[in-house]
Amino acid sequence: MGASAGGVINLNRTLDSNGPDIKIRGTVAHIHEKYQTLARDANSQGDHVGAENYLQHAEHYYRLLAAANQAQAAARERDLSRQNGSRRLPTAEGGQDGGGAPQETAYQGGTDDNDDASSFESPFEENVNG
Repeated sequence: MGASAGGVINLNRTLDSNGPDIKIRGTVAHIHEKYQTLARDANSQGDHVGAENYLQHAEHYYRLLAAANQAQAAARERDLSRQNGSRRLPTAEGGQDGGGAPQETAYQGGTDDNDDASSFESPFEENVNG
């Protein structure tokens, strides 16, 4: 089973799956569901090895679904960023960023082992020792 030139499978394309003892034809989602059903049926009949085999086939199609969905989400995000051009994305508060200069953030401390908060003198407080 191959993917398109971009490496992403078309979720609407009809595929043929040659399973261990059955041939399934349908979309990726349909084949995944069918293998899950076959695994459930085999397990209820006591065929645990057959059920595991069907589950492995189902997992393969699940991974195809996940990869295709991830690729579609990335493509949507890429398209949105192209449509927005240089406009900024909404902020975490839910409002639109005005597109002004980026806000500076306060220094939160470093990874220096000698960084001692008690030796830090704040420029905003009067030095009472001075």
